[in-house]
Amino acid sequence: MQKEQKSIAAYSLVEVIVAMGVVTLFSVSVFGTIVTSAAIHESSREIEIANQILQHEVENVRGLRWENIEDLAVQTGSLSAESAFRENFGGEYSLERNIDDTISNLRKITFTVSWTSKKGKLKQLSSSSIYYTKEGLSDSYYRNYD
Repeated sequence: MQKEQKSIAAYSLVEVIVAMGVVTLFSVSVFGTIVTSAAIHESSREIEIANQILQHEVENVRGLRWENIEDLAVQTGSLSAESAFRENFGGEYSLERNIDDTISNLRKITFTVSWTSKKGKLKQLSSSSIYYTKEGLSDSYYRNYD
């Protein structure tokens, strides 16, 4: 009597190597996408924080009286974010305030936020101006620099 031989189906070494290569290429492309997505997310977060700083400063100025606006002209310069803010959000944010008082009853107050990212790269992307009149009417606009 002759025994029946069962054929064992298996993958050859070449097939296994090719499959590993395909999986590796897929994994590398997914990893690259994740890294790029994280960098874009971090950049968007930094810009959003800068815009929130601008909005906060513009709203503070809108609530001031004309006499207080006159006092701001003396304090023009670079302002630094509070230490609690820096600890929570990382990076180094600074705010510069410039006041243009060429017209007697009108002040153009421009805020510019610049920051150093966690990687140490200096960025300056956000600026906002507010027009403040002696009679109390004000307007503002935002501009992002690319």
